[in-house]
Amino acid sequence: MTDVEPDCFDAHIRWYPVAASREVGRGRIVQSILNGQELALWRSADGEARAWENRCPHRGTRLSLGYVAGDTLSCAYHGWRFDKDGTCTYIPAKPDISPPQSACAKSYAAREDSGLIWATLGDMPWNGIGDVSMPSAFCRSFVVYRSPHYTRRFLQNHFAAVGVDDAMMERRDGSGARHVLFLQPMSGERTVVYLWIDALDETGSALHIDAMSRAAREFKKLRTQIEADMPHARVWSGR
Repeated sequence: MTDVEPDCFDAHIRWYPVAASREVGRGRIVQSILNGQELALWRSADGEARAWENRCPHRGTRLSLGYVAGDTLSCAYHGWRFDKDGTCTYIPAKPDISPPQSACAKSYAAREDSGLIWATLGDMPWNGIGDVSMPSAFCRSFVVYRSPHYTRRFLQNHFAAVGVDDAMMERRDGSGARHVLFLQPMSGERTVVYLWIDALDETGSALHIDAMSRAAREFKKLRTQIEADMPHARVWSGR
């Protein structure tokens, strides 16, 4: 298999997961990457997920270094404050002057569905994930140091494609529990894989923890195989 294929993983014409819902708690700003575009993910006071370019329009500081207060996100550098729609509402250095209308954080469309936060870099309507029955528990996410195309093709030897495109797939383990994967194209050389499983026992129980651990170990083995012949230097420490 090669890393080059005619198919696209293009976030300008599709929606992809950019974080698990539980990873973006109230008051937090989480960095993600979609097709090479850094994103700052956060929640406004109503709990709605927001996806912004991870760059303050003032000096380019990463907004993920800032802080959230209610419906506003403030940059860590000069304290520029933005409302939930990305409009700058306050500049500490000029408190008596209304910020220019052009001083806006760039925002992208975001939706929350099936325990994941989804985003698109284009102007695509949200059509959901199709007829996919979600397992009951999010296990964890994994960064795979291989292109989305290669990662998907490798995993298709072990999982069956489901949903509206080939970025979702599933299989059953030896116990009959379903494992469902969602792929996020970080860049041309990195992919995030979100793993969901059927939790056959109460959350927090020994059986539940064992099932989670076993599923994570199994996928780590697959990740090792995917990355086996890819020389790389790991520079992303998000997951």
